[in-house]
Amino acid sequence: TRPGAFDPSDPFQIDIQMTPIGNHSGDVYRNITSGRADGVSQGVGPARRDAQVIASQIGDFVWNDLNANGIQDAGEPGIPGIPVTLTGIDVDGNEVVRTTTTDADGKYLFEELASGNYRVAFDISSLPGYVYTQQGAGADPAVDSDADPATGMTTLFALGKNTQDLTIDAGVIQRFGALVITKLLEGAGVAEIAAQDQLAFNVTCTLNGSTVFERDVTLQVNGQTSVTSDEIAPIPAGAECTVTETAAGSADPDSLPAPVTVLIPWDPSTGESGTVIASLTNYYSAGTIAVTKQLAGDAAAMQAAKDTVFEVQVTCQIEESVGGGSAERVTLYSGVVKLKGGQTKQLTTETGDTQALPLGTTCFGVETVTGGATSSTVDHDSFERGVTVTAGTPDRLQALTITVVNTFTDQPGLVVTGGRSMLGVGLLTSGLLGGGILLLLARRKHSGGRGKSQLRG
Repeated sequence: TRPGAFDPSDPFQIDIQMTPIGNHSGDVYRNITSGRADGVSQGVGPARRDAQVIASQIGDFVWNDLNANGIQDAGEPGIPGIPVTLTGIDVDGNEVVRTTTTDADGKYLFEELASGNYRVAFDISSLPGYVYTQQGAGADPAVDSDADPATGMTTLFALGKNTQDLTIDAGVIQRFGALVITKLLEGAGVAEIAAQDQLAFNVTCTLNGSTVFERDVTLQVNGQTSVTSDEIAPIPAGAECTVTETAAGSADPDSLPAPVTVLIPWDPSTGESGTVIASLTNYYSAGTIAVTKQLAGDAAAMQAAKDTVFEVQVTCQIEESVGGGSAERVTLYSGVVKLKGGQTKQLTTETGDTQALPLGTTCFGVETVTGGATSSTVDHDSFERGVTVTAGTPDRLQALTITVVNTFTDQPGLVVTGGRSMLGVGLLTSGLLGGGILLLLARRKHSGGRGKSQLRG
């Protein structure tokens, strides 16, 4: 600018700065400019100039780099729904911020861009367990990954006039973790009843609403009080896994564990996964059976019968489902107990340990040698009237007892028969099997059936 008068021949220049708004490529604009100035006798213009808008584009692809080599290989799928943000300054000095998301094929595109300097940022926070692949692998920028593995952003790059840059890509790779099942076995019957159990589990894992892993797992107890699976893998990091016990062997059915849900570890700050433990507990209730012999009646008659050996047939059975809603009784133990008045004999194993009976076992007795008693009464004399191992106290061995009462009256000429004098024997074992009793043992197999073996005292 300068003060003073202007001659008609004096040149002067006016700069007008305009900011384009809402331009679209291919649009044609006619700019008409005119002006006047004080002291100038003639006006300027109108000057007419037509201008066609040109625009550029930036795109292209977010994909799952299955082999983690940083290059878009054939068959590697695009990932939909990934937020993408474009920022920068265009040629006119305007700040540009644009956002979009990848389509069903993993593609994205920013259109109607003026030339300028830009960068692209990708957001994979909606993909737990994923990290960015290596940046700038290979020699072809059209099939590499441009995202910084630490930030998910590209470097600043220049976009020319009327150009397409469809090489701005981001590859991601999935991390994997593992799961371990730990089964704890508790209760009075673990040692005897759980020893040969085979346990089964189903593992189902989901990620973003889709099932990503499923496997059936079996564990053999082999006499242990806890069993642990090998690592179950590979499971995508961040997946939610539900562990359901599908076969619990001889464990108490009324206290089976509910399904356990765990999350495969994932640390987005380090990109590392890990192993999680799913713990479940089974309980084993158990009982033991004893037979008690009591004598009643006249003193003289009981004295005459004090060395008489009585015999009681003891049977322990359990009802098992055989399909169609029906059940059958399976005999676990059957044997003859020999004892004298006032004695109690306990069911024991071959090694002399107390024999555990599983939950639901019902025991009853029938006296087969009464020793000439006037009458004989058994409190649990049939399956329907038997004594049963019940639920609710798995940590305590339930003591079941069958009591047999023989009544003797003082009758002239009474002779005790059907028994056997034990005078002079000198030693009578207190165990149920100690008197030479044979019991048939039908142990549960882990398949649900029962086999037979023989116990001797």
